[in-house]
Amino acid sequence: MAPAACSPAASAQFPSTALARATDAIEFDVRVPPSGVVAIAGIQQLWIGKNHAGKIATLWMDLTSVHVIVDEAVVKTVLSRLTTTDLERLQMRGARPGRCAPAVVAGPR
Repeated sequence: MAPAACSPAASAQFPSTALARATDAIEFDVRVPPSGVVAIAGIQQLWIGKNHAGKIATLWMDLTSVHVIVDEAVVKTVLSRLTTTDLERLQMRGARPGRCAPAVVAGPR
């Protein structure tokens, strides 16, 4: 998980080891298909909704949660089923380091 205070100074306090990097948040962008369902590396599927089809969604994830961000708004938050190995594999496939954790989670519908 990302440090509570998400700033370069705060993250500089923590050693940069492979294990620490594997547990940090990552994110990547996906285009929402017509079905509205996006898969994360074949491990976890997320229903984002057909109303977001064609839009670019940012999937922000760590070991605890996955946030779906569309147009800079969190539209869905679910529990993560990803392991450190899954996060490492996603990083090797091009996922970038995640921004700070969203301040708010998606609200009830």
